[in-house]
Amino acid sequence: MKRSIALACALIALLAMAAAADGANRRPKPPPPVVTAVTPAKPELGERLIIKGRRFSTRRPANTVILRSPAGATSFLKPLSASRRRLAVRLPLSLDRLMVRRAGALVPTRFRVRVLTRRRFSAYLPTSRSPVVMPPESGGPGGGGDVGGDCDRDGIPDGTDANDDADLLADALEATVGTDPCKADTDGDGLEDGWEYWAARDLNQDAVPYPGRRPFSNPLDPSDAGVDFDGDSLTMAEEHALWRHVGSGFDPGRAAPESNSPLAYSDGTQTSRPGETPAVPAFRSASFGIPFAPPSYPARLELRDDGVWSDDERDADRDGVTNYHETHGPGTQGWWKATLGLESVPAWPKSPYGTFAVRPFADLDPLNPDVDGDRLLDGEDDQDNDDVANLFEMYERTYDVGGTP
Repeated sequence: MKRSIALACALIALLAMAAAADGANRRPKPPPPVVTAVTPAKPELGERLIIKGRRFSTRRPANTVILRSPAGATSFLKPLSASRRRLAVRLPLSLDRLMVRRAGALVPTRFRVRVLTRRRFSAYLPTSRSPVVMPPESGGPGGGGDVGGDCDRDGIPDGTDANDDADLLADALEATVGTDPCKADTDGDGLEDGWEYWAARDLNQDAVPYPGRRPFSNPLDPSDAGVDFDGDSLTMAEEHALWRHVGSGFDPGRAAPESNSPLAYSDGTQTSRPGETPAVPAFRSASFGIPFAPPSYPARLELRDDGVWSDDERDADRDGVTNYHETHGPGTQGWWKATLGLESVPAWPKSPYGTFAVRPFADLDPLNPDVDGDRLLDGEDDQDNDDVANLFEMYERTYDVGGTP
């Protein structure tokens, strides 16, 4: 009898220990870190890069900063210092092996940034806010071109190069405007001097000389990157990023009056390329056996039905979703919260099929056609996993499902 009681007690103790262990295993995982910004916007190899955000570990070795090149190669860096909201890393000279080269020379390269903390990954910082790593000795503030130097590394000495920093502005014009002829971004706001100059020309009137004072885009004003001068919902930083994404297009023939803009994307006009019809997206659902009947393109992208393609209606990454939808519209969590006025939607059994429920999801990116990396374009993907494609839900505020305004 005593032996039975002892065995029963031992069994109860074992069950209690197992239950405690199971409870410990079911503890919720800590939330992932979040990266919100980096400074400076254009660090050189060998310099420090500051990563700002939240939920980093105060234990320096517990954090890893991940830099991803345009080709997808990654570099893993341990921070020099760490706090809950700030990490500091030094960009090693060995990072040059991941940078883009042209004619054998290193060129400024944009790296995506994310952080690994306590086995949790942050999302990548949006491309438009990611740092552009500069080759060493690429020209500092107020440097100016040296006769024997080569600021833009194009093989032409600065003494004979008409545009030392390759920023769309000739050195003689930069001397008039007051920008640095050996630094493509004089005010350090992440926007090329020439792009800001021509955007200001577009806004003021093509035939009138450059307006060197605010309220126009200004290569000497470091505070204007977040302004939307042409009123198309896209900020200067966003339109500059779109311009870079589509190849930094510049057509001198369009610099004439009434020719819209020489820039492929400009913050000085809402219609940088009004007659450039967006390409039909190369949807991939069929290759995965997923039923998907896309609406007509490019008509689906035209929000105003006026036959003119404004910059916010265009689709820079060709994923089937307009630039507006991916920056400030239904492709962002903030739009739904502001529109519905709620942080969450209470369950209602009679909700129409396909209703977009407010919950955390990855914001779309106008520079990335597949933000979640599942090989489906963002337009045909299903961000909130309710079996209704993004483009049908996101355009529902403008069109009905059949495409009727």
